[in-house]
Amino acid sequence: MIPKTVEKSVESLKTHELDLDKLAYSVARHETWNCTIWNSATRNNCFGIMTWKRGFREFKTYETQEDSYIDFKRIWTTKWYIEWNGGLPTYADAKKYSWNDRARDWLNNVLHFYHN
Repeated sequence: MIPKTVEKSVESLKTHELDLDKLAYSVARHETWNCTIWNSATRNNCFGIMTWKRGFREFKTYETQEDSYIDFKRIWTTKWYIEWNGGLPTYADAKKYSWNDRARDWLNNVLHFYHN
């Protein structure tokens, strides 16, 4: 079940023709090959989402991979990522999401996976 805040944000995106599920898969594919590399499988973190709960930056752990997809959609639709570019990520978004770690590569890969 999608939380109400995400559901409301998703509704507002429909006019911008963004397929949020497709975008989520594209980002997950770029970040972790959809939860198959690094410690993404043991943490069920398909997006490399970080947390500071213990006072330092570390990968967030989820109960299920689906939970990480829900959190990504919440972040993408309720934080600062939505630009008026059809809802697709921009270079500015890529810099924010990747902490400017090869942002151009991040954007190119995510858009390639999204459109193919």
